[in-house]
Amino acid sequence: MRGGALLLALLVALAAPPSRAEDWRGVPVLEIPAAAAALSLAEAQAAAGAGAEARAAVEALARRYESAGRPRAALALLAASAGAQEEAAARLLEAVERGYADAPRLLSGPPLMALAARPEIAALRDAPPPPAPAPPPPVGVDTGEAAISPSALSWDRERESLVARISVLPAMRRFPVVEPNSERPLPELQAWVNRGRAAGNVGDLYDNRDRGHSVLSPRNQLQMSRVVYGPEMRAAGLDYGLNTALLFDAPTIGNASTAVQGAYWRSQARLALTSPGGAARLWRLYEANHLYVFPEHRDHDPAVPPEGAQGADRRPGFGDLMPANTPYFLVSQGSSRSDQPILVALRTILAALKPETKAFLTERGLIAPTLQQIFRRGQRGIGDAGYLTPAAHPPVFRAGDSDLGAMMGFANALAPGEVPPVVRLELRSASGAAGEAPGLGGAAPGEETLFDTPAAIARVWRGAGFERRYILSAAATEDPNGRPLRFRWVLTQGRAEAVEIRPLNEAGSEAEIVVRWDAPAPT
Repeated sequence: MRGGALLLALLVALAAPPSRAEDWRGVPVLEIPAAAAALSLAEAQAAAGAGAEARAAVEALARRYESAGRPRAALALLAASAGAQEEAAARLLEAVERGYADAPRLLSGPPLMALAARPEIAALRDAPPPPAPAPPPPVGVDTGEAAISPSALSWDRERESLVARISVLPAMRRFPVVEPNSERPLPELQAWVNRGRAAGNVGDLYDNRDRGHSVLSPRNQLQMSRVVYGPEMRAAGLDYGLNTALLFDAPTIGNASTAVQGAYWRSQARLALTSPGGAARLWRLYEANHLYVFPEHRDHDPAVPPEGAQGADRRPGFGDLMPANTPYFLVSQGSSRSDQPILVALRTILAALKPETKAFLTERGLIAPTLQQIFRRGQRGIGDAGYLTPAAHPPVFRAGDSDLGAMMGFANALAPGEVPPVVRLELRSASGAAGEAPGLGGAAPGEETLFDTPAAIARVWRGAGFERRYILSAAATEDPNGRPLRFRWVLTQGRAEAVEIRPLNEAGSEAEIVVRWDAPAPT
């Protein structure tokens, strides 16, 4: 094998490894996310054919982190891809000596399988993996603060994240669920929790990522625990802006009421969608029971301000700049602190869930998608009838549109046997009008790809031609209670005349979507 096939084999070999913290032996825990991200970028470069650039980047990592095995495993793959078998064998042995535990899997396929016959390598193929290091003890919470420091963190390579385990003590139930003197219907929620009808917020986390700029419940101690970052975490920037490196083993809501300034200004939401690997990181948070809220901050403002607009809303905007609409976060209309009503709604939903339902959702990683469904059904005028219409799925939500009473009712009525599934999507094919690959006029097919993730797929029309055809499948979607599923495909933005959706089977699990070039339109 040579060239692109070998580089593809490299990417496949490193794409889905087991979780082994020893890959980065000797590396300070706060430096592992950046090192792993640099290695992922090098793997992407190799897959794109930039082998020399990839090798230089991995060699730099190996020099910097002399005791780490993972960079040397990557160098072994690169060397084998280039036909340098002696170097590949030496690099693989170096990786194993430094704690790398995945050599047997690498040796089972290309490009390293040719090394398996070597005496010095054969023993690696059948060697049992070394035991994974024990994770740090969980962070105990009894006064409402989950103090996160480097000593609380372990590295999960499979999810490419630092993980902090949290243990919230039952003593947190001494605190109320709602703010003192809350307006209705929140006092009713407190009564539900007091009677055991609703779960409350004990065990839930709130992660503020703007260093106190827009804080949920800054003055009152409630059942929801607050993440508090130690000085080393703050110095490393792991407490600020997008959460790209941390997972908590508890239901988590959070916010970053900040934006990127300068020539590449954008909201945190648009930054996440347009950064390399950003959507994949959002998916990892979503499936780990995390949901964050960001203000749109000039990314969703009308060119002609509405009559009577006040403050910043009086400025002419640039329209809808969001490149995709995903379930991975929620966006508020406005700037600083416009995210607060959504945070209150999410906290309310979490508290209103039945205890047994909340436990079911938490165990199966379904907290975030269920929050999304209940929040959207709880917008004024939506309910059950409007959930499968565009009105329930705008890219941005406005303050005052949320009906907390409706959300409480939907959440508390949800039984474990009625929990909805997470939709799993796959793009089966993409073509132009006559079956050719999209990208006519100078744009290659891959250049129209924004991201592919399990619950959201995005393409940006960059080439010429007047039509795109996509076949999408949701057949991998599984109901958490094993029920049969039917699927409905709905256009949530754009003109219906420009988009045709045609289900391809009786259940609707597969559909052809035809998009025709259309003039810009206000949204």
